[in-house]
Amino acid sequence: MSPTPKGRGRYPHASYGDRYREQTTAAIRQGHTIGDAAYEAARIRRGAFRERLAADGAAAGIDLWIAPSATGPAPADLTTTGTSIMCLPWSNAGLPAVSLPAGHAANGLPLGLQLIGRYGGDEALLYGAAGIEGVLNGAAEEARVH
Repeated sequence: MSPTPKGRGRYPHASYGDRYREQTTAAIRQGHTIGDAAYEAARIRRGAFRERLAADGAAAGIDLWIAPSATGPAPADLTTTGTSIMCLPWSNAGLPAVSLPAGHAANGLPLGLQLIGRYGGDEALLYGAAGIEGVLNGAAEEARVH
C-alpha cells in the first residue's frame, strides 16, 4: 500500500485505483486536497463527537444505538446500493456498526436496521446484534405463520 498525502496513514488507492468506482476515486482525490489545518480540525471535531456520543449513551444507559440503515428500502436494481447518509455519523465517529435485515417495505424490497456500538466495542456490538437478529427473525417467522 502507498502512503496517503502528508503521511496520513496507509492507503491502497495509488496501487489499485483502477479497481475503484469513478465516484470513489473522485472522493479520494478531493480528500487529498484538504490542507493540514483543515484535516487536523476535522480530526478534533470527530473526537469531540465520539466523546459526546459516549457520554450521552452512558448517561442514558444505552448499550447500542439503533437507527435505520438507509432512508428507505433497498434500491430496485443493482446499479447502486443507495445512499450511505444514515451511516455517516457513526462512520465519522469511528464507531463499529452492523446492519441487519428488518423486514420489507410495501413494495417488497428489504429494509435494514443499523446497530451501532461503542468505540472499541466491536465484540459487544456483535453479541448484541446476534440477540436482536434472533428477535427480528422470530418476529418475521411469526408474521409468516399468521
